[in-house]
Amino acid sequence: MRINPDRKKSKKRYPPLLSWDIYQQYLIRMEQEQKQKETPKNQSSHEH
Repeated sequence: MRINPDRKKSKKRYPPLLSWDIYQQYLIRMEQEQKQKETPKNQSSHEH
């Protein structure tokens, strides 16, 4: 298994203080927000 060079570059994108787990949670949250924007009707129907 080779480590992709892109991973090293990606690490520099976010502050080193943040742990990898927190960064992944941030990405997941961003994805969820995008999904909600794409299908706001489905989300609102479930909430109400």
